[in-house]
Amino acid sequence: MDYNYETVKDLTSRFGSPLYVVDGKKFKQTFNHLEQAMRTFYPHYRIAYSVKTNYMPYLCSLIHDCGGMAEVVSSVEYDLVRRMGFSAADIIFNGPFKRDALKKALLEGATVVVDNSVESAEILKVASDCPEALLHVGLRLNFDIGTEKASRFGFDVTSEELNDVIEGFYTVPNVAID
Repeated sequence: MDYNYETVKDLTSRFGSPLYVVDGKKFKQTFNHLEQAMRTFYPHYRIAYSVKTNYMPYLCSLIHDCGGMAEVVSSVEYDLVRRMGFSAADIIFNGPFKRDALKKALLEGATVVVDNSVESAEILKVASDCPEALLHVGLRLNFDIGTEKASRFGFDVTSEELNDVIEGFYTVPNVAID
């Protein structure tokens, strides 16, 4: 469909405004083009869509159909994409407030991005309580880029806290840093 003034005027009169229009075919073409281009340099590259940006089921289903991953920041988003058919292995659980779904996501096989030493301790407890489960974690890292204010999320790459967290994960055989 070509979108011009008359088309948009017709759509907004039928569905109201604001209106979000997605061309599924074009979306999939662009997704595949980007993924192929990136894999030229990074063979294991995968696109992970930020669900919080727009969690419309149709848009999430397009990502899923293309083989993309879902990046979520809450239990609501995690449960939504699981109901939509994303395997836990195709979910990255990010953000500072994941406590209510942390254990569930870990045990189902999602990659949980660790923001602080409190989360690290919670993950180590899950690892200890469930030694048969392989838990996948990532680390949110902050690099000095010359700004005055450091991020309140993640670990400063020069901190002892980061070293302690990494050492803690390496002492547990069922935690993998992805």
